Amino acid sequence: MKMSKGQAQASVALLTLALGVSNAFVHVAGVPSFTAGATFESNATPGVPQLSVIEKAKFRATIKAAMTQLRELNSNLHMSCMLIMTEYMDLEARQSEPFTQVTKTLRDLEIAMANKWQQFSGMPIIGDEVLALRKALATARSRAAQNSMLIQQLGNPVETIETETDISGIGGLATMTSERLLKLVS
Repeated sequence: MKMSKGQAQASVALLTLALGVSNAFVHVAGVPSFTAGATFESNATPGVPQLSVIEKAKFRATIKAAMTQLRELNSNLHMSCMLIMTEYMDLEARQSEPFTQVTKTLRDLEIAMANKWQQFSGMPIIGDEVLALRKALATARSRAAQNSMLIQQLGNPVETIETETDISGIGGLATMTSERLLKLVS
C-alpha cells in the first residue's frame, strides 16, 4: 500500500507550515533581552532599557507574522481533524502521519520561548500580543496532539464484550445515586 499523492502533499504542507511557525518564532526569540521593568512605550522611565520605535515596529510585525503562520497551521490542523474522523486512512498513512512530529516541534518552541513569555508579559500592548501568540501556539500544539491521538486510535479495533449486566439495574443505581446527591446538596 502506498500513500496517496494527496496524503503525501498534505503531509509536506503541514510540515512546511510547522517550519514556517518555527522560523517566525526564531525572529521573536531574537529580540534582545530586557529587565523586568523594560518598556516599549514612548513615555519610558529614564534609565530603563527600551526598543527604538523601529525595533518596536519590527518586533510587532514579527509577532503578527508568527500569528498569521499559527492561524494557517491551526486551520490546517482543524481541517485535518475533520478528515481523520470522516475519511479512511490506510496503515501506511497512519504510520507516516506528521502530527506527532508537529506536536513535538511546537512543544519544543513553547519550552524554548519560556523566558521570552515572562520577559514580555508585563509590558503594555506588546504583552497582550505575546500572550495571544502564546495561546495560539498552545492551541496549535493541542490540535496536533489531538490529531495524532485520533490516528493512533484508528489502529485499535473496537472490542465488543458480551456481558449479562442488567441495564435496568444500572439505571436504578444511577437514579438512587442522583437522589442521594440531591439530599447531600440540599
